[in-house]
Amino acid sequence: RKQGDEEIHREALTVEQAKRLLQVCKQNNILLYDMVCFGLATSFRKEDICLLLKKDVYLNEGIIHTKLKKTGVEVIIPITSSIFAMLQRRLGEELANPYIFPQAAYIYQHNPKHLDDMLKNAILVAFERVEPTQPKIPHLELESVLSEVLARVQASSFACSKKEKIVALLPLYAQGLTYRE
Repeated sequence: RKQGDEEIHREALTVEQAKRLLQVCKQNNILLYDMVCFGLATSFRKEDICLLLKKDVYLNEGIIHTKLKKTGVEVIIPITSSIFAMLQRRLGEELANPYIFPQAAYIYQHNPKHLDDMLKNAILVAFERVEPTQPKIPHLELESVLSEVLARVQASSFACSKKEKIVALLPLYAQGLTYRE
């Protein structure tokens, strides 16, 4: 598909990628989790998810009957088992609000970029393959640096009582004990 002079390549998420994205969303943002679940189950665009009305969801018949915003096409989508419980819960919430995702509808109507940012952040977290790196600190035996540590503690501007505590702790650290121990 062409958009301007740039060719756009889109690939569907693998099952493993979808699971990873859902896991990140579930841990960080339940609204986004519900929306991503719904989007994966129905292939609805963001605006169709945000503006889906409760009156368009026929839980007893197992269908969603709505008109898509971008194309204007009326669609009938089956309600899969993966979203049934979520839709049931959302139909019972905020009864006066006409939207399935009232918070998303509000955000979409007032700041749609925020929804994009929420999803982009979740995708970055889910698909970031960079492992957190620990700084490489050379391992030194305490005995080999103990005299230097003692000298630095004595030369520090700490109060005498604090210096005494630090010096008293050093032999305990040498034994492998922690500060709390």
